[in-house]
Amino acid sequence: DGRTPMLSNTDFYVQHEFRLPNGKRFQVNATVLNLFDQRAVANKFNNMRRTGAGLNINETAFYAGQVNVQALIDASAFPATSLRIDPRFLMASDYQSPMQARFGLKFVF
Repeated sequence: DGRTPMLSNTDFYVQHEFRLPNGKRFQVNATVLNLFDQRAVANKFNNMRRTGAGLNINETAFYAGQVNVQALIDASAFPATSLRIDPRFLMASDYQSPMQARFGLKFVF
């Protein structure tokens, strides 16, 4: 099935302010995204067929019930046909971003 495993993400932010003379302030902060560096699969390749390997079905025949869709699906399972399953189908194609850290300094006057 094309579902991905549960995805969780923990971010962290901390800030401290130092008071300076004349009402001025100095702030230091840090942000960490994906704190625990989790590497879960975020997406799976969900195109079953390669580009250009589609079917030409007469729309009128389809809606008249004259197209056996199950037979077309069954026939596509054989490698000799033009409807080969893409080898990337249901494989991981996107992952969580790795841990990122940012540090900031701010002078408030």
